[in-house]
Amino acid sequence: MKKLSIVAALTAIILLVSCGTMNNGTTTSSTSGISTTSAAFTSGKGFGTSLTALYNSYKSAGKLNLNDATNLLNLASLATYASAIKGNAKNTTFYKEFAAGAVASSNLITANNVASIISSVINTDINSIVNAARSGNTNTNTNTTTTTNTNNNTTAAVNTLTSVLNAMNNAK
Repeated sequence: MKKLSIVAALTAIILLVSCGTMNNGTTTSSTSGISTTSAAFTSGKGFGTSLTALYNSYKSAGKLNLNDATNLLNLASLATYASAIKGNAKNTTFYKEFAAGAVASSNLITANNVASIISSVINTDINSIVNAARSGNTNTNTNTTTTTNTNNNTTAAVNTLTSVLNAMNNAK
């Protein structure tokens, strides 16, 4: 029953986030030419918010706890937002607005580190982490949560995401 509620929550988040990224309204612009109401800016803000929530949990627990439902929801949201930028990476307007949204979401993501954070996250297989956690293949006895089935993609993804969270700490 617990797995069913987590799956339902993940599905709801993915639906909400993906519908939000389809909104193409771009009516409000700042003086820098960045639309703060565009789908790209909104997705970037969600990306930064999800990543910041994961950072705060990581900082508090000392590890990325994949047994925490809130972390799983934040990972699912992060994966959805990352797919939005991955699908539009060559669209410079979308990328600039996405990056501006990520910076606006958090004091941990700055103009100096946003490009490297976006690059690291979109090149990380976040879905493998979510799937491992959903199937219960996690071990939280280490400093960073890893999978018990030694899935290389998942282990690499967790290590990369942990590196991003550590980099955010250093930028603070």
